[in-house]
Parts: sequence; structure tokens; C-alpha cells
Amino acid sequence: MLLARAMLDELRRNAAALHDLPRGRAPGGMADIVRERLERQALLDEKPLQIATARSRWRGLAYAAIVLLTVSVGYVLVTAAA
Repeated sequence: MLLARAMLDELRRNAAALHDLPRGRAPGGMADIVRERLERQALLDEKPLQIATARSRWRGLAYAAIVLLTVSVGYVLVTAAA
């Protein structure tokens, strides 16, 4: 309990420190640079879709692991109580 409270206090101090930092501005042509890069990716077909597909595969595997772990723990608890 004390460790959790100390961690929470530290997180609050960090949040306050981040809040007090000055806000910077992006360089003037930043929006144009980002737009050009996105257009170039779309025109050259650098396949950003494959990255999203790979991420979704890992996400699906993570969901399956969560379901398997939940069912396993539930089974162990039910059989231990019986």
C-alpha cells in the first residue's frame, strides 16, 4: 500500500513537472513536409497497410492469449473450490 502511494505521489510530481514545461511551436513548414511525405507514400505505394496488418495480427494473438489465460485461471479456481 505504501509503495503504491509513493508511486502515485511520484506520478503526480512528474505530471506537474510536465505541465510546467514551456510549450514549443513546430517549425513553419512542418505541415507541408508531413503532407508531402504522406503524398509520396501514397504515390509510391510504400505499403503502410502491411504495417497495420502485422499490428492487427499481433493484437489478435494478444486477445487470444488473454481469453486463454482467463479461461485457464477460471478453470483452476473452479476445480480448486470443488
